[in-house]
Amino acid sequence: KFLFLYMEFYIPYLAAFWMTFGGTKKVQNNQTVEVSVSGFEYPGQIFFSLFRLTLVDDYDYDNMLLID
Repeated sequence: KFLFLYMEFYIPYLAAFWMTFGGTKKVQNNQTVEVSVSGFEYPGQIFFSLFRLTLVDDYDYDNMLLID
């Protein structure tokens, strides 16, 4: 039951974070510069990166801030 409840919230967050930070994005203030968030380059990497984000582990906050 716990796994189902965890995945029920985890999968939509994966989709939202992939749409916001996944792949290569343009910097918010400068539309000519492209940046990618470490751990969010490919869809498979985001599973582990989002898990690390929930544990307040090391993640690429600086590039996340540039995008959004």
